[in-house]
Amino acid sequence: MINSGSDDVARRWTMRLSVAVVAAVLLSGCSEEQEASESLPPASSAAPGEDLPSLGPDSFPVPPDAREKTPEGALAFAEYYLQLGIEIGSGNAPPEALGQLSASCDLCQQVISSLKQDVAAGYRHVGGSMTFAEYALPRLDGDAAEVGFVYSQSAYKVVDADGQEVPSRSAPATGELQSGMFLEWRDDLRSWTVDSLTIG
Repeated sequence: MINSGSDDVARRWTMRLSVAVVAAVLLSGCSEEQEASESLPPASSAAPGEDLPSLGPDSFPVPPDAREKTPEGALAFAEYYLQLGIEIGSGNAPPEALGQLSASCDLCQQVISSLKQDVAAGYRHVGGSMTFAEYALPRLDGDAAEVGFVYSQSAYKVVDADGQEVPSRSAPATGELQSGMFLEWRDDLRSWTVDSLTIG
């Protein structure tokens, strides 16, 4: 790992926001392979076919399968949350869309702050993609879930309102990064939310 600084971690995590560094600020996460819990909590309180209240931006709402209180639901939510960062970086959703889904996650709040700065500066993000490969199904314990995954991001560039590249915000590919999330189930939202995030 090279360089340091929580703001750099936040920008790198959002796929298309940052300088080309891998930060050393790591929240306590789960980068080791996890086994599925032998005693799973009950599925979401929503009955099959019951309509869920809208959650997430209209252009990219949280999908129903990511709102199930199951290992599969926690995994789907984690991948959705990372993909939402791409949607926001591309200008397809507002930065605030992450806030409701990660109010207690410090790193996530830094991500939101960086995204807001880019929007205010008129930056947009060109190219780049991410891969998300889970180690195993998340382990659930009551209202908590641990998700371990390998994250990687391809090269991308950031351009200003005139279409000129902003080299300090563009970045090369990251390579594979052992990563993890701690999720918390919220009955009021009928969804998972991010409690902490580790990238790298």
